[in-house]
Amino acid sequence: MFHLSDYLPILLMFGVAIGFAVGNVLLSQFVGQRKRTRTKSMPYECGKDPVGSARERFSVTRMADRTLAVYRSALGGAQATSPGKRWV
Repeated sequence: MFHLSDYLPILLMFGVAIGFAVGNVLLSQFVGQRKRTRTKSMPYECGKDPVGSARERFSVTRMADRTLAVYRSALGGAQATSPGKRWV
């Protein structure tokens, strides 16, 4: 039989965990240092000065090709010869 009181410790644990997380975020916003400098405002690219725009266009087919390459490597190098055939 289902009793909500049986799940009260679990619900209490989730409440405490969520309260702890929200409390830490809010506390860091109120207590944390706010030093805005020109260097901190710059975009970060692996420790180098950014070159060019981040809004450059790229080929969707290239992105799809890279995604399929990741899937193939995750499957251990399996490749499909054509849509109607089995994996080789």
